[in-house]
Amino acid sequence: MHRKDIKAQFPGQQVESPWPDASSRIRCDDQPVRLDDLPRLSRLVGREQVMTRLLRMMNRPALRAGVLLAGPSGVGKTRLCEEAAVALSNSGFQIVRVIAALSPEGKYHAYWEQVAAWNSKYNQTRPGIPLLDALKQLTTQGAASRRNVILYIDDAHLLNDAAASTLTELARYHHVRFLLAINTDEPNSAALVNLWKDEHLHRLEVGALELSTARHLASAIMADRLAPSAATYLAQLSDGNPLLLRELANAACNQNLFRDSPSGLILSDAPSLSIPIIELISQKLSKLDSDAKIALEQIVLAEPVSLHLAERVMLPETLLRLENESLIYVKSTGAPNGKRETVEAKHPLIPYVIRQSLPVLRRRSHFRSWVSAHKKAARAFGADVATVTSWKLEAGLEVCCDELLAAAKATAATQDLQRCLSFASSAWHLYPSLQTASAYALSLVSVADFAQADSVIEKAAENFADQKGELAPVRVRNLLLQGKLDEAKVVISELSGMCRQLYLGMEHYFRGEISKGLAALTPIMESPESAEWLEAAIFYMACLLHAGRPEDALSIYRQASQSDSMEAYHADSLAQMHAVVLSDLGDIRQAISEITATHRTAVSKRSTRIEAQRALGLGSLLLEQGKPREAHSLLAFHSAYRVGWRLWDERAAVLSAIAEAAMGRISDAPLPDEKSSHFLIFNRIARAWMAYLSGDRDSVATLLIDSAEAATGNGAFAQVAIAVHEMGRMGIPSLGRRYWDAPVQGRYLQAKMDYTRSLATGDIRLLRKSAEIFVHGGFDLFGAEAYAELASLYQRDDQDRAATASALKARELADRCIGASTPALWQLGAAKPLTGRERELVALVAQGFTDKQIAERLTISVRTVNNHLYRIYRKLGVANRHALRIRFAAR
Repeated sequence: MHRKDIKAQFPGQQVESPWPDASSRIRCDDQPVRLDDLPRLSRLVGREQVMTRLLRMMNRPALRAGVLLAGPSGVGKTRLCEEAAVALSNSGFQIVRVIAALSPEGKYHAYWEQVAAWNSKYNQTRPGIPLLDALKQLTTQGAASRRNVILYIDDAHLLNDAAASTLTELARYHHVRFLLAINTDEPNSAALVNLWKDEHLHRLEVGALELSTARHLASAIMADRLAPSAATYLAQLSDGNPLLLRELANAACNQNLFRDSPSGLILSDAPSLSIPIIELISQKLSKLDSDAKIALEQIVLAEPVSLHLAERVMLPETLLRLENESLIYVKSTGAPNGKRETVEAKHPLIPYVIRQSLPVLRRRSHFRSWVSAHKKAARAFGADVATVTSWKLEAGLEVCCDELLAAAKATAATQDLQRCLSFASSAWHLYPSLQTASAYALSLVSVADFAQADSVIEKAAENFADQKGELAPVRVRNLLLQGKLDEAKVVISELSGMCRQLYLGMEHYFRGEISKGLAALTPIMESPESAEWLEAAIFYMACLLHAGRPEDALSIYRQASQSDSMEAYHADSLAQMHAVVLSDLGDIRQAISEITATHRTAVSKRSTRIEAQRALGLGSLLLEQGKPREAHSLLAFHSAYRVGWRLWDERAAVLSAIAEAAMGRISDAPLPDEKSSHFLIFNRIARAWMAYLSGDRDSVATLLIDSAEAATGNGAFAQVAIAVHEMGRMGIPSLGRRYWDAPVQGRYLQAKMDYTRSLATGDIRLLRKSAEIFVHGGFDLFGAEAYAELASLYQRDDQDRAATASALKARELADRCIGASTPALWQLGAAKPLTGRERELVALVAQGFTDKQIAERLTISVRTVNNHLYRIYRKLGVANRHALRIRFAAR
């Protein structure tokens, strides 16, 4: 981080100390690795959309004279400008770079530079000259010679009024194009402000990264080796500032705080910040009087704390001063009639440094003040049970077992998993019992720490041998979520009553035995007063959906949503189930809207596991809608972003491969081994697409038939409909003949099977009906494919007007499916429909196979391949193989 970036975090402070050297180390299994040896980021992370907008604006000179990037220091404006300079230089522009810093003579200097790559800096082709002289040269040049000149000024806020006024004159008459970057936390001259205020330049705001993007960047900085918890922690602490994020990673490496774990690198302790940052914060806090310092310490230790409670502990004028110094702010959440106001620190580094430097006894004293204030406060203005319990623990006060368990239950209900784990751990270690062991083990399972959960269960079973049977439900859940279904089955046999039925139903569901799962859960569904009913209802709905019965699942949802004992995690799970119900009933738009809301809630709660779980649901629906690129971005889990439960992560891997296939390419990531789970069918479908794109026609047929057979045997008729639909999409519709009458509810699932049936029989009317159902439900890709096939059938029957109308509709729908490239879409614009064999060749050409390789894969001669390609070129109106590949890359 540069000095200016440190200074921008705390304006008005003097910065003398340099940053520590970045040659830090990561310790993994006691093997140190230099951070500098990790691959340097070769691309922007999190700023792709901003870069796209920036380049688009720079290439529209008729409207405005250029772009002004505005934002606080450290958010990546310089990197954006340098990346843009490379792209624009490669497009033929001449870059004139201005160093916006006064020389000893009191002048700014400009440099004519040739840009090769952003990280190789600039090659000066002419010596620097004073800025005003350079601008004068530009204004005297002819219009033709300056048309391709871009004036690039980083830190343009440092320019004085005279220089900024000259820029305004240049911009007003479009003498050159501009690429400027300014810091919004520094004063800017009036002339510079007028550049965008008077609409001479586009102003493009660059703010802090969102949490999910900052987490991705943290993972990328550490070569994708971070565990989810470490990536999230660094992202939160950086507050979305990329340069600060790297500084924190450097600090952790310098202090050898990274340790290896099964989920990746974890932080063994909080990294101490570098001396310059600590000095800057200390200087800022040194202006405060004693009362203000104590108040700030109390706030950052307890944040977020109720405003009403804070006003009972400290004087209003003290709070006002802290607010005026931009050290705290009041945050309002909730509806107006139930609004909750809390006091929090303005910047995360301030509480971070205070917490690290505060002596233990002083910390305890502050927490005791909060506990005392809570006792005296009115109930409406007090803190929740989890907050008060954490204060008591920090203060060293006695906390009873019931308080700890209540706090763990409260935080689990709101999906605050890390705090839940902390409370449950304290309960187990302070008051060891079967009850606290179960609570602690379940909290460990919720964060996917299965090994530690096993250890706690074994320890409790050893200490309470005569009652160890009470741990069986926890042991079963731990095994099921690890995917150890055979071991779970043994433990389930030890259970009894409704508890046994619940876990038996879950086991059958995870095995894909849908009919058996429904049978096991039915006794619970007939007893709505049982404690297991709500969780059983969620799995019962899941089984009904796999069985192709979305209308029945909707009925269960309506019952469950009326439950009086609804917890937050049950509500989210029900919302996710309802979204899938809507999708299977043919309303994908509403389904995506609902599940997007649960995903945003998970992001706001900063729980990586929950967020990844919701992203999996959202990604699967986006894939169904026909947005494979967007879906793939959500489904591409990595070490710092995953659910942690094996079956869920395997599902994400399979759906990610299907999303890549929908974009016309074979996934490089290995698929999970074929397991006896409910996701086996989708695993085979993914493999079928990979086989199709590789030209392995026999494997495609085998995999799809196996999928349909397995789904039929397990009563999973929705999956039968999916397998049959894929048969049509991969050009072998006649294979689905024996499954066309599978019993499914709703028009959408039926339309999937009718699509394949119509292709096999040539039934135009039935295909048109399926297309209309897809389009009405918002399934753009399936609708585009159906209309593309409809155009081919009309062409076959010489119905040219109908064929043209269907092709136009297919193109309209396909344009909504960014990145989609599927066999049915390949023939759009063809003079004649492509045959099944020709589509196979198109897929192989798109993958980059040579004629010889294609001949070997399809067991035909090279000459036959050439003949097929000749016919394909004529039908599609392309000249050669290269043009064919470009066409489908664009698609």
